[in-house]
Amino acid sequence: MRGKKQSSDNSDARDEYAKILKALGWSVDKLRGKGEHWWCTRPGHAPFPLPGEIKPGLEKDIKNFWN
Repeated sequence: MRGKKQSSDNSDARDEYAKILKALGWSVDKLRGKGEHWWCTRPGHAPFPLPGEIKPGLEKDIKNFWN
């Protein structure tokens, strides 16, 4: 794709983030989200969807948030 930067190992990025979220106490429901999204929940926190494709900007925001 011309002009679009793809995340390295994008197909594995969501699995990697799901594993990290589970280690932090989040539940990841692969069946509840819409489309290719997975639904992440944790008591006392707002639930959020984990998209099927982690784009470079989102990946950067996540890494900045955790650092």
